[in-house]
Amino acid sequence: MKNSKLFQYEATKLVTSPLNIFFSLAFPILMFILFNISIDQNTPEELSKSFYLVQFLGYINLIPMASLIITMSTDIASDRIEGVLRRLSLFGIPTKRIMWNKFLANLAVLAGAIGIYILVISRLITIPAPHPETIITLVGLFGLFIMLLYLIAFIIGLSVSKEGSAISISLTIYFAIMILSGLIGVDPKILPSFIHIISYMLPSYHIKTSISEYWVSGGFNPRSAFLYASILIAICAVLLGVVIRKNLRKDNR
Repeated sequence: MKNSKLFQYEATKLVTSPLNIFFSLAFPILMFILFNISIDQNTPEELSKSFYLVQFLGYINLIPMASLIITMSTDIASDRIEGVLRRLSLFGIPTKRIMWNKFLANLAVLAGAIGIYILVISRLITIPAPHPETIITLVGLFGLFIMLLYLIAFIIGLSVSKEGSAISISLTIYFAIMILSGLIGVDPKILPSFIHIISYMLPSYHIKTSISEYWVSGGFNPRSAFLYASILIAICAVLLGVVIRKNLRKDNR
């Protein structure tokens, strides 16, 4: 099977999955609308615009979270548990190639979902023009966030023994990241200090708070945000290595 066929197959699964469509597209838009209709009509215009921008940048994080943590992890778990990966390997299609096409398909669908999200929200509010420096920082943080979610998806998908467990764990992590990133109205700064440290390691936390603050002016120094995110990614990479090694031992028995 050619890479183009694999890519098309994986992309088709994503765009026809009700779970993926809801959490990757409908849910972020719905959350934005629900939080913003609660704004008092007497709120000063500048304050309202600032609030809209924070929510816009915050809920854009939900798109890769759903596409990778929920959809991709359960898809990997399903293919592994049902023996799909093993059967395809017998036909000369290595697991690495399948996983690579899963990732590319997720990125393509993710890009489309982000485009639709921006288009819809821009019809609801006026998004101010960002500083070029801020856009570069945003792309860097978003890239690190996708890398982190990709590792988490693999850890879940390769660890569980039942597809239902993958869904339960992925949803738990999904909502935990929402809380830690301040996406449901809870400021992580009021949480215990050790939990706030975890929040600070998440790129999604900085995308909502720091990026929104420096959206127009620029000047945000992302060094510490990149450093803490890299540490978290390294930890997840080590965990993934342990999971892969454990699975190899099982397969060799």
